[in-house]
Amino acid sequence: MFRERKTPAEIAALLPRFWVDGESASLIPVTDRGFLYGDGVFETIRVCYANLPLWAWHRRRLHESCLRLDLPVDLSALEQQLFCLVKDFDAAVVKAIVTRGDGRRGYNPSGAPGRVVVGLHPLPELPEGAMQEGVCVRCCRTRLGHCPALAGMKHMGRLEQVMARAEWQDNTHFEGLLFDVDDWLVSGTMSNVFLVKSGVLYTPDLSLSGVRGVMRQWILDNLGACEKRLGYRDLEEADEVFLTNSVVGVVPVSRCSDVCWSTGPVTRNIQERWARLIAP
Repeated sequence: MFRERKTPAEIAALLPRFWVDGESASLIPVTDRGFLYGDGVFETIRVCYANLPLWAWHRRRLHESCLRLDLPVDLSALEQQLFCLVKDFDAAVVKAIVTRGDGRRGYNPSGAPGRVVVGLHPLPELPEGAMQEGVCVRCCRTRLGHCPALAGMKHMGRLEQVMARAEWQDNTHFEGLLFDVDDWLVSGTMSNVFLVKSGVLYTPDLSLSGVRGVMRQWILDNLGACEKRLGYRDLEEADEVFLTNSVVGVVPVSRCSDVCWSTGPVTRNIQERWARLIAP
């Protein structure tokens, strides 16, 4: 059936929009534990032609995270709401936040009923030439701590990433690379990192810190990669480096400090597969 497409200007006029527990809203109670303690998780999902092509991976991570944190949520109801909200949009970003909701004062989480906040936002634009020529990145001074209990989840406590992103305000660097307290490479502030060496694909082990990104998992499930501890020397010796993010896809890295890389065949192949995934 023909569906009238909205122009970018029409989309910009409509977004952002927010819903709280299924109702259009712009406020949450100050008693919400997500606000008070960061007691929740979230997913940031790309909308492509009224569809959510990576939803199966987002849903899996959200389900596993809610189980680990014992967060109450009806994922079937959330899924139904998301697909209803995006049905008129070709390109947008939907953010789904699950918090523990309102509870008693203090850290004890028992009795909180849960809350779901959904926001629709315009799709961000990448720097010109980023997908073909690659982007410049920097190494952040901020170090990620080790916390196996929270590692992998996209929980609401993102202060380490906020501190790292505050380290630069220029337009030269697209992203900052994060290392842990032992100087092992973990991720970018908003992305996961992949290296290619002699045709083999590598990505950092995230058992102690970092977010197991949805695009990262899509690559692991469909193409495979070696998860291992990687340091700065591994970056220097890599043939190709690229970043992944479920909103922007697969972005080649061309430079970090005085180290440069070309966009090679492995990166191009994964870019092409991503393009097919989000095509109408």
